[in-house]
Amino acid sequence: MLLAARRDWALDLGSSWLVGDRWVDIGAAQAAGVRSVLLESPYSWDPSGGVAPPHGLEPTVVAPDLTAAVDAIVNAPPR
Repeated sequence: MLLAARRDWALDLGSSWLVGDRWVDIGAAQAAGVRSVLLESPYSWDPSGGVAPPHGLEPTVVAPDLTAAVDAIVNAPPR
């Protein structure tokens, strides 16, 4: 979906962010070259569809809530 959004709306994925609450969101961001914020919850790293998160998968930022995620994005240095 991220690659389709880049195509359809001429997005610059290198300067974009993805905010999600599951490891699969972070994986999608990483695959598309997008910085990521994980809104960490007790289920964030649980297997999804029977698949465990890949070793070494790391979000750009971990935030406890959406306010902290927005602060991290606004205050992040440009790429």
